[in-house]
Amino acid sequence: ASALNGTVGYIGPGAERAIPIDTSNLYSAGGLYSTVEDLYRFVTALNSGQLLPAAELNQMYTPVRNNYGYGWKIEDRNGRTVIYHPGFISGAVSHLAYYPDTQSVVIVLSNMERTNADAIAATIGAMLP
Repeated sequence: ASALNGTVGYIGPGAERAIPIDTSNLYSAGGLYSTVEDLYRFVTALNSGQLLPAAELNQMYTPVRNNYGYGWKIEDRNGRTVIYHPGFISGAVSHLAYYPDTQSVVIVLSNMERTNADAIAATIGAMLP
């Protein structure tokens, strides 16, 4: 099964298509696909206590090594904490960022793998109040 769920993935600008890969036997992102709306619902539910008790969420968001908690990167950017996770698979990139001080969420999805989703998300994050 393609992680792009029928969407055509590209390497870069133009018509250079990414090679589809079978993700059904991969760990981590194996077969995972989503939408901006679903990712927003997920991160909102996660941070409102609907999915985990506060103590477990705090543990998940506590950096253990190299600014990495349990599944999330935690960094200070321009004096603000950002909790995020990037993603990559042949033909697609993603970036989901959560700013706990304002409960803002930035989600970038692209079906062009050379898109710098991290830079786009950081630029949008810098514009947040």
